[in-house]
Amino acid sequence: MSSNRRRALCLTRTWQPAFFAYWLCGRLLAANPGRAERKGSGGHAYSGRLRRELLGMLGTAATFTALLLCTSFAVSPAHIRAAPAPAAIPAPSPAPAAQTPIPWNTKTQGQFITCLLQDGKKLWLGTEDQGAWEYDPEASTPWKQFTTDSGLGDNDVYALARDRMGRIWAGHLSHGVSVFNGVSWHNYSVPDGPVGNRIYDIACSPLDNDVWIATEAGISRYSLKTDRWSCFTRLDGLPSDAARALAFNRSGKLFVGTQCDGIAIAGPGDGYRSWRLVPGPERLPPTDAGKGIPCRLINCMLCSRRSESVFAGTPWGLARSDDAGKTWRYLRGADWEAKVKGLWHGPAPVKTLSPDKLLLEDYVTSLAETDNGLLVIGFRQAGYEIMDPAHDQRLRRGTADYAFSMQVTPAHQLLIGSYGSGLQQAALSESLFRGP
Repeated sequence: MSSNRRRALCLTRTWQPAFFAYWLCGRLLAANPGRAERKGSGGHAYSGRLRRELLGMLGTAATFTALLLCTSFAVSPAHIRAAPAPAAIPAPSPAPAAQTPIPWNTKTQGQFITCLLQDGKKLWLGTEDQGAWEYDPEASTPWKQFTTDSGLGDNDVYALARDRMGRIWAGHLSHGVSVFNGVSWHNYSVPDGPVGNRIYDIACSPLDNDVWIATEAGISRYSLKTDRWSCFTRLDGLPSDAARALAFNRSGKLFVGTQCDGIAIAGPGDGYRSWRLVPGPERLPPTDAGKGIPCRLINCMLCSRRSESVFAGTPWGLARSDDAGKTWRYLRGADWEAKVKGLWHGPAPVKTLSPDKLLLEDYVTSLAETDNGLLVIGFRQAGYEIMDPAHDQRLRRGTADYAFSMQVTPAHQLLIGSYGSGLQQAALSESLFRGP
């Protein structure tokens, strides 16, 4: 994007982040009825997180206002290498086969884990308030903490990714992204980095390993080849600026889950310039399954590494496409009927499936995939379940407290980043991996 267009983007958006912050708070309350009534720390966590979201959005508004004084959005290519960058790092070797529990102290390391990243034998965790943690089982001191004192933009990390150079990217609540080259961290925010400062997700392209970042103001792309930033917003044809989740399939097609408009899809053929929107319904669907996607708010997305299947987790069930996004269908959770009956003058529930065919819960918070193609679905209150998507079979169910993020390790261990209970773990039976 040219500097003139970036200036125009700044001017046209100066007022939007503040308005969006207040709107989003209302949206979160509407999309999460009863969440504040959870027992224990859950209720306090909900109100605290809303305040954090609002403060982050207001901070973004202040940033964009300050940009009115900017005369250029030019980015120095040298910024990304401000700290000595290592040479390209080969793919890490797989972790040992033993399922060894990972120690985690909720009191000293944090209750609220927001993202997980497997980096060979190492594990990275993002948290609220406690920054990022690196776990190296072979180190004399396995855990290492990184905070603003280490160079992070802030201590709230909501997204993690590893690029082809071996650098770790951490997305923040209100300070863009921070990049770790193995020696030090360097932070990038508006205007010399992502187009927005609230980072929801980070994904690397399977084609060129460019780093893509979902923000409250659009999508940013960092090119490893040219060492430059570019962005995609509604001015560039993106259906919605409020990007929440990113996922690439094997051919490089990008799926963007938005906060209020459904799923946007684009491909590498034209440089991701032509976007197709898969909209969700404006009202709660009165049925337990159906065609399309069940909700406009997308919590998480996952593209299978073994097929053309794409999955989207929403507050109203799980959506899936088995033809790379051309057609979609959805499945609701066990509590779907109670939601429909709770509508004021709403339609009568339409049952098409037996209870055993439903998800454990309607509210899907996270998704993960095993190395043999099994799908792990995390929920807000009902724990998690593992299914074989090729045969629509439920294979295992387990308990967890608000599965905010999940990771299946090479040792077949399920790690769950809980929003309220720290790091939870489950050893998966080897019989699960003799399947498809």
